[in-house]
Amino acid sequence: MPEAELGFGDVVDLRPVPVDDDGNLFISLVINDWAVVTQRGIDTVVDLEGGLDVGVPAAPNERLYLYFPIFDEVLPNLDNSTALPRCARRLSAAATGCCLIAAWD
Repeated sequence: MPEAELGFGDVVDLRPVPVDDDGNLFISLVINDWAVVTQRGIDTVVDLEGGLDVGVPAAPNERLYLYFPIFDEVLPNLDNSTALPRCARRLSAAATGCCLIAAWD
């Protein structure tokens, strides 16, 4: 494939990367393949970037998708922005699933 045709996902590995020893907390730049998210057992996604991810599964009781975009131009509400990581950590510590932080694509 000529270099001019390469997209961001062709150059950078976009798969979720575990960031804790238990493999319950992941980070990802962008979610292009929801099958990978499902295969990893991730049932909660916290999306911090400016656009909703394409193809977010909409089946009931399948996945919790929290959308809280953070932009450099404006500081987020302090109460919400401190509650969000506590919520994500609590969900990732639950025996029932994993949490993915999707940020900055």
